[in-house]
Amino acid sequence: MISKGFIVDTNEILERIKLDLSPASLKTNLKTLNLLINAFLHEIPYENMDFFHKKISSFNILDIYEKIVVNNRGGICYENNTLFAYFLKELGFDVSLIFCELKNSSYISADFPHLALRVQLNKKSYLVDVGFGQNVREALDIDNKSYKTSYEDIEYYLKKNENTFCLYSKFKKKEEKISYCFDLKEVTLKDYESIFDNLKKEEHAVPLFVSKALKDGRVTLNDSVFTINTKDLKRKWQVSSENRNEVLRDYFNIEV
Repeated sequence: MISKGFIVDTNEILERIKLDLSPASLKTNLKTLNLLINAFLHEIPYENMDFFHKKISSFNILDIYEKIVVNNRGGICYENNTLFAYFLKELGFDVSLIFCELKNSSYISADFPHLALRVQLNKKSYLVDVGFGQNVREALDIDNKSYKTSYEDIEYYLKKNENTFCLYSKFKKKEEKISYCFDLKEVTLKDYESIFDNLKKEEHAVPLFVSKALKDGRVTLNDSVFTINTKDLKRKWQVSSENRNEVLRDYFNIEV
C-alpha cells in the first residue's frame, strides 16, 4: 500500500521532469497521466550504474528521491517506478505496485521480478511503467484487448490469459516477443526494499546500461557502445572508459 503524506515533493519532481506546472493544476485523468509518463521518460533515464559498479542501491523511497531528484540520476525499475508511484499518489491518483515476470533481466540480475504500476481511473485499470529499458510511453488499458500503440518502430499491446496479462512487443514486421507478464496482485515497498541484500558481488556483475527516451527516438549507452536513434539521425560508436563520463554528462545529464 502506498501512503499519501508528502513523502515526496511534487513541486521538485515537476521541476526535475521539466514541467512548468503546479500540482494543483493537474487533474487526475488519463491526459495528465500520459503527460507525466512522457515527461518522466524524457528526463529520467533507466540506468543500472550502481549495479555496474557492484553497489547495492537502497530502495527506500527517501533514498530513491535523493538519488533521482536531488542528485539528478536515473534508476532501475524498483527506483523509477517507486518514485513515480509516490509522485502519482501525492497528486491524487489511485496507484499500486505490481510484480512482473521478465523474459530478459540481464541488466540487473537473473530471476528477480520487474516492478511496474497499476493505475485505476474511472473504474478502469491501466498498466504504467517508467522503469523499463525501452518503454511504452503511455498508460495501457489492461482490459482493452484490441488497443495497440507504437513507439520507436515498436508496436506494443497486451494479451490476457485467465488472470495473467502479458505485454507484447513487435518490431516492424518481425516476430512478436513477450516483454513481461503480470497479475494484479498489489505488492508493497517491504516486498522488495531488501531484495538484493543477499546478492553476492560475483553474481552482481552486469553490463552498463543507460537509456533515455527522446521525443523522436532514444539515446542508449550499452556497455561501451553509444547509440543515437532518432527519425533523422542514426549513429553508433564505441566509447572508451575515459570518455564514458563525458557521454553520461552530455547525453543523460548525469554527473559522475
